[in-house]
Amino acid sequence: MVFSVYELVGFIFAPIYGRLLPVLKPKFLTYSGLFVCGSCSILFGFLDKAKSGSTFLILAIAVRIIEGLGGGAYYTASPAICVSEFSGKTTTAFSTMEMMFGVGMVIGPTVGGGLYQVGGYILPFLVLGLLLLFSSLMIFFILPDIEAEVNTSGGYKRLLLDPKMVTCVMVLISGFIFFGYNDATLEPHLRKFDLKPAVLGMIFVAVGGVYACTTPFWGYLCDKGSNPRLMCLVGCVTCFISLLLVGPVPFFNFEADLWLIILR
Repeated sequence: MVFSVYELVGFIFAPIYGRLLPVLKPKFLTYSGLFVCGSCSILFGFLDKAKSGSTFLILAIAVRIIEGLGGGAYYTASPAICVSEFSGKTTTAFSTMEMMFGVGMVIGPTVGGGLYQVGGYILPFLVLGLLLLFSSLMIFFILPDIEAEVNTSGGYKRLLLDPKMVTCVMVLISGFIFFGYNDATLEPHLRKFDLKPAVLGMIFVAVGGVYACTTPFWGYLCDKGSNPRLMCLVGCVTCFISLLLVGPVPFFNFEADLWLIILR
């Protein structure tokens, strides 16, 4: 619940932010969203001071809801900025953004595990929160003002009834389920190996590292005319096979092994 409520709030408010883009402007949504996320990250680091049980859970969910409002703001504004600044090369621009996301997946668990060993629960959240606040200030002073136009003639209902759009949405949902499932369940699955926090973080790096290294390449292929539907199909099948192996599923006649989990 604590993991997923962040994405749920972003999912609910993304269409609202999309409608408000011409009024609130992409730059404002970006730096204000990062500011909210940074503040909530710091606040989350102090939640271990709260009473355990329902009090901690309620406060954690509340902080994540507010953080989801901020995350939804800059997630919605970022594509508008890319389209405006990189017209004609939007796929490459988006893939570069996703590469940075992958870099974050690499750095976050590794540094977070090290910071946890040094300063305990609060330090990783404090460092991440300060970085987000710094990013918010940088965007406020450096990013140019960008106008965004929203075409509302078709409406969301017509858009979501388009078979191509529905297919894209399902692929995106499946991809985020893959990452969300991995974040929430991989660490408990690895407890049997009795790993140190830094080593555990390195295993999460395997996904982010490959993601960061390959995403620009896929974006380049799309810009050069490769079939994106075929690439989506290959990606979905690959994720499907990796999820079968990570457990592994009961009908595979072998036990979970650390090298196989890292390989998948």
